[in-house]
Amino acid sequence: MSCPICCSRQTLPWSDRIWLLPVNRREFRYRNCAECGTVFSDPMPEAAELAAYYREYFNYGWYDEHLPFKKIQAAHRWRRMAPLFDKYAIKPRRLLDVGCGHGLFVSHAEKGGWSAQGLDYPSLATRHARENLRLEIVEGDLRTVASERTLDGAQFDFITAWHCLEHDTDPLGFLQGINRLLSPGGKVLIAVPNADAFGMKARREDWVWCQQPYVHLLHFTPKSLDLLAGKAGLKVLETWTRDTWDAHPAFDVYAAPHVKRLARFLRRFNGRAAFWAEEVSRLACYFAGCRDHWLEGKESAGMEGSELLILAQSADS
Repeated sequence: MSCPICCSRQTLPWSDRIWLLPVNRREFRYRNCAECGTVFSDPMPEAAELAAYYREYFNYGWYDEHLPFKKIQAAHRWRRMAPLFDKYAIKPRRLLDVGCGHGLFVSHAEKGGWSAQGLDYPSLATRHARENLRLEIVEGDLRTVASERTLDGAQFDFITAWHCLEHDTDPLGFLQGINRLLSPGGKVLIAVPNADAFGMKARREDWVWCQQPYVHLLHFTPKSLDLLAGKAGLKVLETWTRDTWDAHPAFDVYAAPHVKRLARFLRRFNGRAAFWAEEVSRLACYFAGCRDHWLEGKESAGMEGSELLILAQSADS
């Protein structure tokens, strides 16, 4: 099977583990590209299979359980945008958050003076964003929206896509759709799990962000994400990595095996106690091990952080 990013035929099995898609019990594995390093699903699921999985089996309750943490995450993400805005002299204009979910990041952008919109598939989360937060949310597929120009004005000065690309069966079409929605000189920030992360190298299939192949279809490296952006007509300005509250080696590599054993024991008696034992341990490790990031706003100097990010702009500018 060739690599879906660089098309190299030099790919090898990455794991012996087999995941069964609940919809039809079809087998999925992970392969690894020797050229660009991408770890990808083998085979790639069909769109109908994914639609059935997300409709019938995906655990959306996870987001409700973690909503307080997601609110903190959205605030932290927005705070980390300030250095980029300053560095590139970006002024508040029109912003689109692709995969906006509950609209928490869109809400911060609005408060920051941007004319902000969200885009995502219809769900209880987008309903929350519209009805509770009173945000402007467009529901639908990015490629369809971009080709049909269904967004008002259809040109944005800044687009964000937080952990969407790894779920998409057509990552090139996804970035091409974003490129069509950018104004001349407009910029896009893409964030995905990092296949070169220390946590993924150490824990492999047991890493927190290495989910089932039909959920995280692709795990990008800095090399493969830059390559894909270039194919989509985007000019990459920066590539960097960082650790986050929900994926960092202080917990994932060192503490997680012990904490998960404790959580399994507690779950026999009290599910909420098990939930909080794991989450409080995760946050404590993050605050202890990632002080430079969460307190001082520093990004990682290396390329082994859990989260991989690129800032790019339309090549037409």
